[in-house]
Amino acid sequence: MAIWQLFFKRKKVSGKMEAKIKWIAKLNINPNHVTLLAIPLALIAAYFIIQQDFIFGFVFVALAILMDFIDGSIARASNKVSDFGNYLDAVTDKIVEGIIYLGFVFINPFFAFIAFFFSMIEAYAKPRLAIVMKIDNS
Repeated sequence: MAIWQLFFKRKKVSGKMEAKIKWIAKLNINPNHVTLLAIPLALIAAYFIIQQDFIFGFVFVALAILMDFIDGSIARASNKVSDFGNYLDAVTDKIVEGIIYLGFVFINPFFAFIAFFFSMIEAYAKPRLAIVMKIDNS
């Protein structure tokens, strides 16, 4: 589960967002570019977090999260859904999480480590569970 899923229910929000995103899909924007835009936004967020300017840090974290919502909606609305895009989105989510945790390392290294540690465990546990479930269901 990505960091933003703690605060939002993705499917409910994504469904409502897709109806509003259709006009962006008409601009022929590559959804993978939207996905990658989250990385510089996370870097800016980390900078503000390091500076302990948490309001701007939050704004840029929110913008990075918004890119994660928008990219899939654009892909579906423009019929550009791909396995590569799905993979890129998942990897980018983890990169963004790591960048944000890095910002917190300068404020409280222990809690940043704990957050990163559990994020890493989650990234392993979810696909591992999928493998186990397939074995048990066969």
